[in-house]
Amino acid sequence: MTEVYGLAAWTNPLHPDTFPGVRKMEAEVVRVACDMFNGGPDSCGTVTSGGTESIMLACKAYRDWARRVKGIEYPDMVSADADVFSLGVISAEHGIPFSIR
Repeated sequence: MTEVYGLAAWTNPLHPDTFPGVRKMEAEVVRVACDMFNGGPDSCGTVTSGGTESIMLACKAYRDWARRVKGIEYPDMVSADADVFSLGVISAEHGIPFSIR
């Protein structure tokens, strides 16, 4: 186990150039999710590493959709204090104000 760990400890298994199977796995996971949510042939998606990145991409996608479909130019996120760090990052990166109420 120590030898295997030593060989792989400094690699990024999410990097498809190093691990080509990851690209195929991501495509399969995205297609299954699109099918589960009745996504149709033009639906798409991505797999993230989790945490703040996942929350940020979801908020950005919803912000972009709200602007395009609903005409909302100045969105506001409302959250409990448990999400403050992630929403602070998102607010700073994408200019989406948020408040704790």
